[in-house]
Amino acid sequence: MRKRLLIIMMISLLALSACGKSEEGKNREASKEEVTEANQTSTEVTTQATEATTEATSEMTTESATTAEATTEAIDYSDRLVAYELKETDNSYINELLNMSGEYTDSVDNTGTYHYQIPQFNATSASAKALNQRIEADLYKIVENEVINMDGGFSLMCYSLTYEVFQYGDIVAIVAKAPYPNDCKYYYAYTYDFENDKEVTNAELLAMNNMTADGFVEEACKREEEHFMNMASNMGMTESEEIEFYLEPAREDTTADLPMYLDENGVLNVYVPFPSVAGASYYYTLCEF
Repeated sequence: MRKRLLIIMMISLLALSACGKSEEGKNREASKEEVTEANQTSTEVTTQATEATTEATSEMTTESATTAEATTEAIDYSDRLVAYELKETDNSYINELLNMSGEYTDSVDNTGTYHYQIPQFNATSASAKALNQRIEADLYKIVENEVINMDGGFSLMCYSLTYEVFQYGDIVAIVAKAPYPNDCKYYYAYTYDFENDKEVTNAELLAMNNMTADGFVEEACKREEEHFMNMASNMGMTESEEIEFYLEPAREDTTADLPMYLDENGVLNVYVPFPSVAGASYYYTLCEF
């Protein structure tokens, strides 16, 4: 009897041990499956991240290439009445799109010479391209009118469109001048910073001189009035309404968009409209600020 009990107990122990090993094996298999699934999920996430990064990089590269292409793309001037040919000048910062001169006789035998120049900054950034396009657009209007006059046998109104270059460090300014009859002169100023490869705006030029747009306009109008009051005093002009009549046109056209530039000493120069009694309503006068 005792032998039977011992045998039964040994069989039970063996059965329990086998069950424990079986559950442990099942747990190990489950753990292996979880690890495998986790690894697969991690691999999928990594693959998706890699694909997203590749796609983003591709888009950035394409965008950069498009920007570069837009910057270097040639401008179509085929509709112009004059032939352009971009040429270097003695100044390495400046190129010329047009430099034409000659003699002219109109239909009533008035003769004269003409000289027209359209300069460009020798830079290739997007900012330079936009600035050069604006220079061409502004100055070509003058040339176009005179070419039409020549073709029609009419007298020229503007015989000369020339420019000067002012350099203060890496800041270079082009100042173009177009004289007309009765001592009228129109000025155009453009500034480029070659160190930072960008246009310098009038707001930035004023800021370099510790001035705001409103502060500049106030100071410019003050100088216009002082200039005219001296002239009016010499003429015996005392009526306030009459004085205001002469001051108003210049005051209305005095803005922060007036032609301005830095000279070789870094001094801000601005062409300010000074009121006039005879001739034009005002004449542009160069002032230092």
